[in-house]
Amino acid sequence: MQKKTLNKDEIKILVCCHKKAELPNDPDEILLPIQVGAAISDIDLDMQHDDKINNKKCDNISNKNQSYCELTALYWSWKNIEKIYPNIKYIGLFHYRRFMNFKSKTLFPKEYRSISDIEKYNISIKDIEEKLTDNVILLPKQDNLIFPPKIQYCINHYSDDFYKLDNIIKNNYNEYYHCFDYFFNKTNKINFYNMAIMPIEIFKDYCEWLFSILTKLENETNIENYSPVQKRLYGYIAERLLNVYCLYM
Repeated sequence: MQKKTLNKDEIKILVCCHKKAELPNDPDEILLPIQVGAAISDIDLDMQHDDKINNKKCDNISNKNQSYCELTALYWSWKNIEKIYPNIKYIGLFHYRRFMNFKSKTLFPKEYRSISDIEKYNISIKDIEEKLTDNVILLPKQDNLIFPPKIQYCINHYSDDFYKLDNIIKNNYNEYYHCFDYFFNKTNKINFYNMAIMPIEIFKDYCEWLFSILTKLENETNIENYSPVQKRLYGYIAERLLNVYCLYM
């Protein structure tokens, strides 16, 4: 694996925030804190908003944050980040209290619950460079489920939404269906959180694929009477689809 040498303008990892939070030490300035749902929030976290670029409105889905969750940051990045960082080569997504641990071989998602924990963590370009290649998506360690992901999803969410998704993939993205079927029915491993780091060209291809699927699902689904948890439907679906996309690669 050829080692990468990057500068801070060539890699950015979005850190999704919806409230004030302590972030890891970032001496190389590769983290990009972003306020998700900024368009529907009464607070300003004094960081990049997911509905603006240079303080002006931009292409965004910030007002869908209650159902798209961290994907509003992903969408913002897809449509806008190259305008700020034209030389960007890698993009990632973390959460305000979940960060990949690059000193671990498994990239286990480090979850912090206190300021003292955050202060012990340091993220640097050097740690990440050693794990990057041109055609690989870095993911956190997989979780093992008791059931295959289809059963796990249908137990915890609305099964009708899964079957709508199944039909969308089968009828519109059939080349992905064997990976879709394998992931949902024939394994019990899953990567949660929508966390990943990937090359910019793969990122753009992934977003084109992901948001086209979610748009079709959104057009077929009425979430008006869903509970606040179940309204996070598209965030939950995307967690699973990232696994499908990586299998297809």
